[in-house]
Amino acid sequence: MLCFSRPVVPRRFSPLLRIALCSQLLWPVLAFADTPYDQMVRDARAGNYTPALTVLRQVPVSQATNGQVSDHLQIAGWAGLDAEVVQVYETQGRNRALPVQALIATARAYRNLKRWDSANEVYNKALALEPQNPDLQLGLAMTQADAGKPDEAVTRTKALVAAKPDDPSRRLALAYALTRAGATYDALFEYDQAFIRAGSKPDVAREYVFALQRARLPEPALRLARQRPGLIDPVQLRVIEGDLAAEQVRMAEFATRSEKERFVIADRALSGYDQLLTTWTPDPKAHDDVIRWRIDRMGALKARARTAEVITEYQKLLGEGVKIPTYAMRWVAGAYLDRREPEIATDLYRQVLAAPDADPADRVEDTTALYYALLESDHAEEARTVAENLAKSQNPRVELKGLPFGNPNDSWMDAQQLAAQAGTYGSDLPSGEQRLQTLVDQAPGNVGLRLAQADLYLARAWPRRAESQLKETESMVPRDIGLEVA
Repeated sequence: MLCFSRPVVPRRFSPLLRIALCSQLLWPVLAFADTPYDQMVRDARAGNYTPALTVLRQVPVSQATNGQVSDHLQIAGWAGLDAEVVQVYETQGRNRALPVQALIATARAYRNLKRWDSANEVYNKALALEPQNPDLQLGLAMTQADAGKPDEAVTRTKALVAAKPDDPSRRLALAYALTRAGATYDALFEYDQAFIRAGSKPDVAREYVFALQRARLPEPALRLARQRPGLIDPVQLRVIEGDLAAEQVRMAEFATRSEKERFVIADRALSGYDQLLTTWTPDPKAHDDVIRWRIDRMGALKARARTAEVITEYQKLLGEGVKIPTYAMRWVAGAYLDRREPEIATDLYRQVLAAPDADPADRVEDTTALYYALLESDHAEEARTVAENLAKSQNPRVELKGLPFGNPNDSWMDAQQLAAQAGTYGSDLPSGEQRLQTLVDQAPGNVGLRLAQADLYLARAWPRRAESQLKETESMVPRDIGLEVA
């Protein structure tokens, strides 16, 4: 029987291979023939380890038999006394002919203490006695994964799964090795297969919840955890709840099907954060999670257009000495720009763009925001330089493996449009008109380009031409919000 309970981010597979010794252990001749010791062993099997361990600790090293050493190793292993198991093995058991179960207890103790080489040595010693023992194979594979050799562990566990694909324990072991190898979604598949076969077992369901969370699927992870109260502890549950709220913040920034639904997801995220903060803020142990939720909540407030509250929370966090991450600084900068404080927004956007952990996927959007912040600060020439540099930095096509010519790069088009529009505010209307016309010829169905062109016509005091362009566009997207405003 395998037990895979551990924290969400795996550090070591806390005890992975808890052998069901109660049913499998073939005890050697007992150290004592009297009934009291027999009862102590039965008590140890039932979870009362102290009496047997007390007796075994009193046996002199020079007089200890193989059976006594084996008993000591296994009972101390059951009690979770890894240091004692190792100490007994190194002082009394290393040169003895111990049974496989005692070696398994020793190898597991070494592994729990992160002494990988010693654990591998003992597992190999046991495998020399029983080469086909699957528990030993799995234990060695898990040790290899923990020791920084996940590829070897994956190879070994794949062979075990191929030999017995319906064994959920082997699926879990392969999933763990894949997780260690960084193959999160391959691991999720194996956890899913184990859950299909043994989902009623709490250990399997718990690992499946954590696998879903690592794959950034907090909603199904939380749904399963709530279906089975007690499956994971409240601390782990609150982390998943926070992950779900963070996912909703990311989704709230996307375009919705209608204006009516614009704030639905943002409101859902705010409701989740408010509940989390009400529940956990009084708990000092939840301080780090509370800070993270307060930071992420600013994203929901920004998506909800409650920009004044974003700035207030930002200033509170700064006052508490909290370092604001780059992704959240984007929300704060946008809030200042919305509140008509472009000078502050300019400084913040420059920080965001210069940050080493800035997401390249946000570069065009953040640079565009910087352009408008500079424009509103009456730095039109500097804004135009920013737009021109952005246009030069983007490639027209995105190179993809297997495609000889790549795909059109939407970011390139956005950057070119921004640079062309910069002429509207830089007293270079003819150049801006020419560049926009070139872009429209390349992408006649791009509504944003057509609206920008109409805006430029209006700037050139050609209102009828602008109206004609907008009427033309209306035939394509009659209910577009930007078109209606123009």
